[in-house]
Amino acid sequence: MQCIFGKKVYTNFRIGKFLKKLASEGRIILTFDLDFGEIIALSEGILVSVILFRLRNTRTPHVMNVLNMY
Repeated sequence: MQCIFGKKVYTNFRIGKFLKKLASEGRIILTFDLDFGEIIALSEGILVSVILFRLRNTRTPHVMNVLNMY
């Protein structure tokens, strides 16, 4: 699994450690990965916020426009 956190890219990270870090910092996960909901369901009670995008156009400018609408 790969994760971009700020400007740093992480590969082969442990999802439990990642979720604990996000929860402790009050961060929100933005993802296109439809399997991510299953990962959260198996997260052993770590509470994090997730926004799952269901967009046909996943290019950065379009995603930024969608985010700016809210």
